[in-house]
Amino acid sequence: FDKNKFVDWDFVWFWHSSILMNIDNNIIITDPVYYKASPIAIWWKPFKYSNKPNISDLPNIDIVLISHDHYDHLDYQTILEIDNKVWKYLVPLWVKSHFIKWWINEEKVVEFDWNKTMEYKNIDFTFTAAQHFSWRGLLNWSSTLWWSWVVKWTKKNIYFSWDSWYFDWFKDIWNKHWPFDIAFIENGAYNDAWNEIHMYPEQSVQAWLDLQAKNIMPIHWWKFDLALHDWYEPIERFIAEAKKKKIQYFHPKIWKIFTLENLPKSNWWDELK
Repeated sequence: FDKNKFVDWDFVWFWHSSILMNIDNNIIITDPVYYKASPIAIWWKPFKYSNKPNISDLPNIDIVLISHDHYDHLDYQTILEIDNKVWKYLVPLWVKSHFIKWWINEEKVVEFDWNKTMEYKNIDFTFTAAQHFSWRGLLNWSSTLWWSWVVKWTKKNIYFSWDSWYFDWFKDIWNKHWPFDIAFIENGAYNDAWNEIHMYPEQSVQAWLDLQAKNIMPIHWWKFDLALHDWYEPIERFIAEAKKKKIQYFHPKIWKIFTLENLPKSNWWDELK
């Protein structure tokens, strides 16, 4: 990743649910997690990388979007290290308390309820529904909210599903916020034992059909091994279903800059199996 080549309309998928984007020269990052997905070192450790991007590589950031407070989406160490680069954090209801505990300036943190919108430099950020849960310890189960996001501006519209089970509200989100130029859809960490909090790959494709976005990119399947399936199974099941339904999808290599006009398909994971 070369931040000096990062220009208007560009995107970078770092891993998992972390996407950096440049919208009209406004820098936005989603769920930045550079370290671990659990406070216990032996659980859900990140894959090993060579030449991975560092936080020092990031430009100054206008908006950080946090989807919910699970450790693989809200990482204490990452937040502390990026804070001097950040103007605002947009977070679900009651997540602000974590930031205050970490000595982040509370004026930088804006909380959202579902269906609330904030406008920033002609970009609208709307907090939309999801079916999931939250926790950062045994005593605060679902004590904070979780969400998906719609990001709209004059030229393009983006939808982020983040962690969610498949539900009818995808159709409702399309109804209220269409059209979508691109949808980033959660894909991975599923299991029959927790089948009401994460989508199976086939349901991720169905979510796209409900949203009717022009393009779809599966996220949440690379960085942490969070379930019992093979780490590459989600993307391969997703591609198989997408081909069957004849939908327009893409899957860029991690850390590579891409644009809406140049959406790549690179099976880069094959060599890592």
